[in-house]
Amino acid sequence: MEFYVTTEYDLQYLSYDLGKSFWNIAVGLAPYDTGNLRRSITLNKNSATWKHIYYNAFNAMYLHYLEMGQGPVKKYKDFIGGNTVGAIIEELIYYIKSGGQITQSSNTPKITLKKTETSAQFYEKAIMRKMKVAGDTITADDRRKMSRIRYGTQSRLQYEREVMRGAMRARVEREYRMSERVFR
Repeated sequence: MEFYVTTEYDLQYLSYDLGKSFWNIAVGLAPYDTGNLRRSITLNKNSATWKHIYYNAFNAMYLHYLEMGQGPVKKYKDFIGGNTVGAIIEELIYYIKSGGQITQSSNTPKITLKKTETSAQFYEKAIMRKMKVAGDTITADDRRKMSRIRYGTQSRLQYEREVMRGAMRARVEREYRMSERVFR
């Protein structure tokens, strides 16, 4: 998912910190269960004239369902198109009016990955049944693996490699041991 912001102001330079601030806003406003969705948000370009935040549906297949309000969880509808875009525009306006100040952190986002607090979602259960994998509680790594299984064509994998080349990724720490994953 992408969005663009244009302005009539003659901005010659958008700071590196502004790009990191936008990224922190996007990560901070994303729904959080296991941390997989937040981990899938990257800063792909952070130049003086271009900021590119990328939501990687290859690693979080449920991203579009949450954004569109489809399925059992409706409360996150428009979390990107409404909440995140609005917050980034507010940050840009503040940046322009304050002469280059930002309100959010310019550090690389840090995300804690964990196990689900609820059970696996219906599409995840279907994948687990098909692969003969037992268990109901899954980790962020399991969720990413199932997204890749579902979208994992060779052309899609190549496309993701190209898009992600040079992207900045969030720092992660896990609240679980890797041996606790359902998919190994």
